[in-house]
Amino acid sequence: MDVLFNEAIKEGILLNPGDIYDFKDNNSIRLSYAYITEKEFESGVMK
Repeated sequence: MDVLFNEAIKEGILLNPGDIYDFKDNNSIRLSYAYITEKEFESGVMK
C-alpha cells in the first residue's frame, strides 16, 4: 500500500488506505470525490 500511496501522491492524487476506516486487512482504498469536479474525477481515475 505504501508504494501505491507514494506513486499516487506524485501524480497529485490522495488515496486514503482503507484500513484507517476499516481495521480488516483487505487491501482496500477509499476514493473521495466530494470536493472535485467531474473532469478532475475522470482525470484522477484515468491516471
